[in-house]
Amino acid sequence: MDKTVNLAIPFDLLLQAIASLSPADKQRLRQCLDADADASTGQAIPSTSQPLPPEQITLHQALKASGLVKSVRPLAAITQNTFQPVPIQGLALSQTILDERR
Repeated sequence: MDKTVNLAIPFDLLLQAIASLSPADKQRLRQCLDADADASTGQAIPSTSQPLPPEQITLHQALKASGLVKSVRPLAAITQNTFQPVPIQGLALSQTILDERR
């Protein structure tokens, strides 16, 4: 037997709870809300932090109208790049490659 529980809470209380979330949890919530909106309306909620250029919006609309795609997912949040290059000894790798090609 399937039971549905209604956990309605006042909107202001919900906003306070969201404000206390970590950035990672806020991003996860955003993805869940976008997926829910995408499934129910066929259109994702636009992200206010990364507005799409008009050309991309037009492209997305044309793809949907042609039937090539059902929906367009919102852009993923750009995370801080933690890339650290690996130190190497000797000549630079690019110079080694050039030398070996000659």
